[in-house]
Amino acid sequence: MACADRLVALFNEAKTRPVGSERERFLAEACRDTPELKDQVLSLLQVEEGAGGFLKNTVLSSINPA
Repeated sequence: MACADRLVALFNEAKTRPVGSERERFLAEACRDTPELKDQVLSLLQVEEGAGGFLKNTVLSSINPA
């Protein structure tokens, strides 16, 4: 798997895990040979968490709610 593909896959999988020890254990195991990959995933998770619902609350979603 290409590095970018692995990063995206790990990021998506990590998002499904509860924040805290379960997510940490998952990333520690999945990235045990590549600590820089773990750092990248954690960085992406922090950015997403900081964004909150920014992209969920768009003008289009208010016009055509799901």
